[in-house]
Amino acid sequence: MKKLLLTLLIFSGFFGFISGNKAIAQPQITVYADSLYFGDLPYGFEYVATVFIFNEGNDVLQINNISFSNADFLASSTSLTVASFEFQSFTVMFSPSNVGVFEEQMQIFSNDPVTPVFTSQIYANISIPSPLYLSALVINNTDVQLSWGSSGGDGNWLSYDTEFVGSSAGLATPGVYRIAARWHANSLTAYTGNELSRMLYFPTSLNTAYTLKVWKGTNAEIVVHSQSVSPTQLNEYNEVILSSPVIIEPGEDYWFGLELDQTLEYDFGAAFDNGPAVAGFGDMINLGGGWESFYNYGFNNNWLIRAFVQEVNDSISPDNAPVVYEKELKRHSTLVANQDRNLKTLFNESQPINLLGYNLYRDGSLLNTEPLNTAIYTDFNLSHGIYQYAVTAVYDVGESGLVEKTVQIGGPSLSINPQFIQDNLQTGQSQSYTVQKFNSGLAALEWSVADLPSWLSVTPSSGIIQAGESANTSITISTNGLYNGFNNYTMVIQTNNAGNPQTNLTFLIVVEGNSALVWDEPVLDFGMTPLFQSKLLTAHLTNNANVPTYLYGFYTQMSAFVSYPQDWVVQPGQTTSINVWYTPDMIGVQNDTLTLSFFNAFESGDLKLALTGQGALSPPSSLSYTLEEELVNLQWFAPGASPVMLRYGSGDPYNSIYTVDSVSYEMMAKFGPSELMAYAGKQLEAVSFYLYDPNVEVKIRVYTGEQANTLLVELPVNNLQVNGWTDVLLPEPIPVDEYTFLWIGYEILPLDFIAAAGIDNGPGVAGAGDLFRIDGSEWRSLSEYNINGNWTIRGLLGEAGVGDSTIKLNYSKSANQLLGYNVYKDGLKLTESPVATTNYVSSLAAGQTSEFGVTAVYNFGESNPAEIIVTAPGTLNMPEGWNFTTTPMAHNIHIPEFLQQIGMTLSPGDMIGAFYHDNGIEKCGGAALWTGEHIVLTIYGDNPATPAKDGFMPNENIHWKVYMHQQQVAGEITAEFSHDMPQYNGKFHMLGLSMIETIELGTVSLDEKNDQKIHLYPNPSNGSFAISGLNKGDEIKVYSASGKLVYISKAVSNLEFIDISISGIYIVELYSLTGEMKRNKIIIY
Repeated sequence: MKKLLLTLLIFSGFFGFISGNKAIAQPQITVYADSLYFGDLPYGFEYVATVFIFNEGNDVLQINNISFSNADFLASSTSLTVASFEFQSFTVMFSPSNVGVFEEQMQIFSNDPVTPVFTSQIYANISIPSPLYLSALVINNTDVQLSWGSSGGDGNWLSYDTEFVGSSAGLATPGVYRIAARWHANSLTAYTGNELSRMLYFPTSLNTAYTLKVWKGTNAEIVVHSQSVSPTQLNEYNEVILSSPVIIEPGEDYWFGLELDQTLEYDFGAAFDNGPAVAGFGDMINLGGGWESFYNYGFNNNWLIRAFVQEVNDSISPDNAPVVYEKELKRHSTLVANQDRNLKTLFNESQPINLLGYNLYRDGSLLNTEPLNTAIYTDFNLSHGIYQYAVTAVYDVGESGLVEKTVQIGGPSLSINPQFIQDNLQTGQSQSYTVQKFNSGLAALEWSVADLPSWLSVTPSSGIIQAGESANTSITISTNGLYNGFNNYTMVIQTNNAGNPQTNLTFLIVVEGNSALVWDEPVLDFGMTPLFQSKLLTAHLTNNANVPTYLYGFYTQMSAFVSYPQDWVVQPGQTTSINVWYTPDMIGVQNDTLTLSFFNAFESGDLKLALTGQGALSPPSSLSYTLEEELVNLQWFAPGASPVMLRYGSGDPYNSIYTVDSVSYEMMAKFGPSELMAYAGKQLEAVSFYLYDPNVEVKIRVYTGEQANTLLVELPVNNLQVNGWTDVLLPEPIPVDEYTFLWIGYEILPLDFIAAAGIDNGPGVAGAGDLFRIDGSEWRSLSEYNINGNWTIRGLLGEAGVGDSTIKLNYSKSANQLLGYNVYKDGLKLTESPVATTNYVSSLAAGQTSEFGVTAVYNFGESNPAEIIVTAPGTLNMPEGWNFTTTPMAHNIHIPEFLQQIGMTLSPGDMIGAFYHDNGIEKCGGAALWTGEHIVLTIYGDNPATPAKDGFMPNENIHWKVYMHQQQVAGEITAEFSHDMPQYNGKFHMLGLSMIETIELGTVSLDEKNDQKIHLYPNPSNGSFAISGLNKGDEIKVYSASGKLVYISKAVSNLEFIDISISGIYIVELYSLTGEMKRNKIIIY
């Protein structure tokens, strides 16, 4: 009696379930019944599916009955009790009584008040089993010998392969090895007592001797059958009748395979499919050291081996001669066991089905008058042409579907030499080969290749070869697209041979040279790390070989660095993580090397990774100040005691900055190594900001790098809070310890002229808490516009989780005691001894700027300083009518040292002012003293929050005046602006940046002229640029966009090279010995 046990179970993930009501005080039925989609199945067997019922309610679920719309279906139980939030299951037995489509229903009756009758659909398509395959062999270009495999209903082929040929494998040197498909005892339960009578194998070499083998036992300890075979035809399945059938015994694992005796080097006789592998079952190999999975060698494939099991004394079998097997198998002819499921199944007696024979067709016409009782047939004396053969199995219940085969007589036939290309190449090498193609057929051969990988080129890629002629093809391999180690690829040559339209050329390439393992980064830099605390960084290692690579040693020279892998085996193409801990035991830079030892099938060696870190004492955190007249009150937090957020200043919203529409602004807070040390062991989990107006499009951004070189996060903000804090959770927390710099903030695109971007009441941390840029230009500080505040931006922090990047140690030597703090002003120490408090009062005269620093003093030494720049507002004796109001609206205008002056000569102490009109009254919007050197004049716009006009309106013309101190007179001037700056139209722009080139007393502005022959290149530059056209002795000055002199020198030749490390817009001024000045702009990115 034939039984086919098909257990369909979809349970994990609860895919495709249908749920009833959501009540909580009553039973609620949920049914998982995807398994009732049986799909396409052969007739003559019984099938079993498992259905699960889950009770989502709080009362007991009672199943009263389970019924079906067709009597061929039967439930193992029709009454079930399911407790609250528990599962029960039952099986559905399906015994098809006829061939055809079954579209039925199952109904479950329960006490669920919302869904008392649950209905599930059932589908199955039952067909009569077709013959397993059909093959054809053309003899003398006149006869066709046809053979076919017995039908699924007469037995079952056991196979793991996917029905598609991948390639073949072999040994580098002559030798003997074994391959097998292993079948667990549980998967053979249905075949206990049946006999194994035939096997299929796929020979690919005439230089390898094949022996069919059958083993049993957990490790194939017992050989139960051995039979030498000779291939009938290469590169196709060959079927072999076992000389003595093997009876399947209960409780035994069986191994169906081959012993291969290879006589030549690099001969490839073991064929495998295109994957994926049923690892540990369909891909077993024994190279002499015991059985193991082929997957361990980097191959995700199954061997092309099949075994046929049937009831004893099967009535119909093929002729004793081996036959050629058709590659294209029908899906229903293969039963693949699932090794992961050991389910108890219930079954009834299956319907009887009797095979009467086979019908054979040519071009739709039946060749036999009665069903054939053999599986081989020769069709004689055929004319040249293309024929379509088909075979069906005839049963007492009807005829099966067709299994077809196309045969061409008198057509073209392609043979190639060589049949495979094997070579050892170096990394980066290209190599060409010649392949000869010969047409041994009787008609013209058309051929082509397509869809080639990037590393392979074929010239020509198509052509026509007349009968009896040959042609050469040039093939070039570039190893840049290949793995280190062994590479296996099959190129398909398409032809116009209807019976055999494809010919394969196999490539077996070993790439030698660079190591298979590659670090993602050459150096692991821990940056500044608190003394006696551990910081964890992760290095990433990629295996570029196509075989597994094994790690077995990790070594460092210094005890400060320790490393462990997360994986000891790195699979082909896999990237694994290597954890490295750094625990500084000294103050200063420490360098080491991590040495990793590895091996694989092709190479072994050591891989090195540079390690560097700097042990440091934690400085004070969150240094800030308040200014009262000439008193500077410094405040800070103890090291590591800062709030659980990254921020500058008080963080309290105070005012807002106006922006114009259709321009993008980025507002950022920048945190460097000294600031981030206080947050050891923390991770950035969210970015928070405060806006005043909803008419903006907002994205939060997080950068790293000294100049925000790398974008880490960008997220659109959809739940914007107005006049309140908007908290945006990051997709993944960012460990603070892994970065030397972090920039956090947002980009806004205003939809109108609005004041949306919030700032605090200061004092601003210039160049850190107040950075911004417009339309992706250079970064600027609000302090450059005399705005003393920080953006209302904060980074919300949390503790790093398990495996976090900082671990506190309990070493006795790590008892690092904090003794107090030292305070510095412009590098001079103000405190005689460390102070214990976290504040200090100093002084600063009006108009002065100083840099204050605070260090933490420990018993081990003194930390780096936390630093802040403080500027005390100066006082000016303003001429009458020249007083102006500072507002949150500002525009910076550079006035260079060698300003071109027409009709006048400014002296130090003279004043330059910008004026606007208010209802016909001229008012000053900003003024500055001329010092005879490069200055920056900040002019102010109108503050919409005040009723009176107190500055320029956006795009309002700027009117200019000078006040000459010695003469005590004022005069109107016209100004010509440089096109090297973003704004040069003489109008006010919010947060604008301009530069005046020429002023003229009492006349209209001049056209811009530039007759300079000076050449700056490249422009833009990455930091290094050249100036040509100089004269010896010319003075070179470079100013930043904020007006700061950053470089000065004298030319020693007509070509000078300059290095500027920080990105931004710079003004290059050149002064000749005759006093002539020339100016150019350069952009450093």
